[in-house]
Amino acid sequence: MNILLVCGMGASTSIVVNAMKEHLTEEEQDWVIEARSSQDVKEIAGKYDLVLLAPQVRYQKEMVEEYCTPLGVRVMVLDSFAYGTCNGESIMKMVRGELHHG
Repeated sequence: MNILLVCGMGASTSIVVNAMKEHLTEEEQDWVIEARSSQDVKEIAGKYDLVLLAPQVRYQKEMVEEYCTPLGVRVMVLDSFAYGTCNGESIMKMVRGELHHG
């Protein structure tokens, strides 16, 4: 599973990525979770199975879906509280729910 976490500049989101990685199960240890700027999505969307949008870029969801949906890549906006508190456990529960129901 390859997951892209998208934010405005791609920098502060690395903290959230690390928090998410801390809550990967044993079976998920090979998952790739990366953070990038929303400006990069068009060029790299095809490398990922799921794109997570940070709350501050939720307004770009339609644009991101235009790039991702034709490639079969799911797009999800992260919960503001979970993102703001860097709650990797909560975010991973949301991700697993999306993958299970998506």
